[in-house]
Amino acid sequence: MTADQRPPGGGRTVEAGAGAVRARRRAIRWLFLLSPLVVPWVVIRTGETTLLFPWGTLVVESGQLTPIWTFLDQPGPTPEHIARWPLGAACYAFALCWAATARFGADQRVTAGLFVLVAIVVATVSSGFGVDPNRTALPLGSVHALGLAAWVYLGD
Repeated sequence: MTADQRPPGGGRTVEAGAGAVRARRRAIRWLFLLSPLVVPWVVIRTGETTLLFPWGTLVVESGQLTPIWTFLDQPGPTPEHIARWPLGAACYAFALCWAATARFGADQRVTAGLFVLVAIVVATVSSGFGVDPNRTALPLGSVHALGLAAWVYLGD
């Protein structure tokens, strides 16, 4: 092939463009996978609104942040639904770790399964908060985690 028969850039432009697309897809994938850190798992409505995340809670009106370990360090028995909350956070952490192994050919059905477990745990945590008739608990995290599970399982 002579110099005037080669495509402009010697074919490297297409390769560089494909690399940029792969990098963009990886960045978008990680934005989706990290979204449960900012999307509330449970919205609890009483006289005020409390958002429950995998890392802790946020009382919207006062802006008070409480990390998850504070709930676990309380003296006395921990309510069963609150005791399940760290299990959901652990499943989410394992899902992120497993998703990171995708580059090495790990089966991403495991990631999807871990997100399904997160959805189940969030639903049980939400149902525990919703027992009080003066309180409403919306399990947004269950819907979000199931959506992520489907997205991962079907292949981004």
